[in-house]
Amino acid sequence: MNIIQTDIEEWREKFNKCLTSNYFYSPNWLKIQSQIFNLTNIFFRIKSNENKFLISFQEKDRCLYSGFIAYGGFMLADGQTIDTKILSRTLNCLELEHGYTISRIKSFPLISYEGKMGLFKSSETALLRVDDNLIDQDRHIDKKTRNLVKKALSNGVHVRPINPNEVKTFYSFYKETMLRVGSKYFTPISLFEYFSQNDESNFLGAYLDDELIAGSVFMNCRNVMFYWSNSSSPKGRLLDANYLIIKSAIDLARKQNRRFIDMGSSHSSNIRIPKLKWGAELTKFLTLDQ
Repeated sequence: MNIIQTDIEEWREKFNKCLTSNYFYSPNWLKIQSQIFNLTNIFFRIKSNENKFLISFQEKDRCLYSGFIAYGGFMLADGQTIDTKILSRTLNCLELEHGYTISRIKSFPLISYEGKMGLFKSSETALLRVDDNLIDQDRHIDKKTRNLVKKALSNGVHVRPINPNEVKTFYSFYKETMLRVGSKYFTPISLFEYFSQNDESNFLGAYLDDELIAGSVFMNCRNVMFYWSNSSSPKGRLLDANYLIIKSAIDLARKQNRRFIDMGSSHSSNIRIPKLKWGAELTKFLTLDQ
């Protein structure tokens, strides 16, 4: 096995060519993530017999995360699968010979893997296929979900992008939402400010007249849109504004020629089931948490 540390330029070159690249592999995302969370981006080129791939990590205090937020980076030739045996050997080498601790691995769901799981686990995300036809798409949506979208519309809720001047308003009910669900972690406001000005993401807000009552972040790359963050004010929850945001995002993904919306993994059925009612299907991906 040959492991060589490489740089962002080689990563960027492969990113631009690889069809399975996603938002969390993008050099822009890696840069802003490292700045906000005080991380160091590290890239390795791996070669073992016929297997060749690149892997990116975010390093903090000699601990490696791939990725620190959401999915990690495996840059493989199109159609290639991750061999778990080779990946295990790679991680062992990085720990034993290079002195790192592997803290997290989370592969992109559209990359397949093969081999014995060992220390790895199989997790699931809710992946929604975007139909070319609006009517066909709506047929896959649960009736109650469709009615909640209609409820928001009938109450005068509308959706548009959140501008930078409105991020503080969003962040106030984002913090309230995190406290309400018992979360101990708060995403820094600087990251939401980035999303409000970034061409690779859609920061969508639900409004009642001019009042922002809910917001969600969607990140875009290639043919996949990622549904990443969602919060609403008490008024937004009362009017089910987030349902209208998701419906608007699906329509936007169709206009942008996206094929999938990754609605994310869930730690409870209360979060998982509403995603499936949009027509999403559970899709497996490879994880390692130590």
